[in-house]
Amino acid sequence: MVNVLPGEAAGIITFLKDKRVDELRKLLSDKDAHQQFLLSLDQVKIQSNNKDELRRETLQLARENLEKEPQITELRNQASYQQPKLFFALKPNYVFL
Repeated sequence: MVNVLPGEAAGIITFLKDKRVDELRKLLSDKDAHQQFLLSLDQVKIQSNNKDELRRETLQLARENLEKEPQITELRNQASYQQPKLFFALKPNYVFL
């Protein structure tokens, strides 16, 4: 189910009220005509643009993350090398039996 704000619905109704009955029937029966109508709505155009912008931003972030992968791997290796040293440096002097 699609939630439509009252203002958006009013805009759609205003657009549809000027259509002839045969045009409205075509919108109901013809999938291509229905699709064209939906794509012509400002709300759909805005959402489509927002989706495209989010996709571009997500791809850019993914590329940046992939570029950082070698650096992260190196830091992870350094941390795993340093971990035993830190463990013994911070550990109180226990006697192991």
